[in-house]
Amino acid sequence: MSTSLIAARPNPFFRSLIRQEAQPSRRVKTLYACTAGHETELTFAPNQIITNVYESKEEGWLVGTLNGKTGLIPANYVSWLTFEPGEVVRVLEPVDKTP
Repeated sequence: MSTSLIAARPNPFFRSLIRQEAQPSRRVKTLYACTAGHETELTFAPNQIITNVYESKEEGWLVGTLNGKTGLIPANYVSWLTFEPGEVVRVLEPVDKTP
């Protein structure tokens, strides 16, 4: 499965599940490992930070971005993170060095 293929040709099913008004300041920390069961879902390990998180139209699911891929996240697998006053947050994501 190619991430660029998914990004180049968005799945209409996926678009129907999400709202378009992402809130970039919202982020979550993963509590458990999760293996995607569908191309529209994210795979993640415990203790990862997922950014640009917002609620999906599908009950019990969120949408967020991890390592440059945006997809569905089970809401009960994550914990919301809050910003403290004056907090500076920088999330580093791996750079794709594929030629």
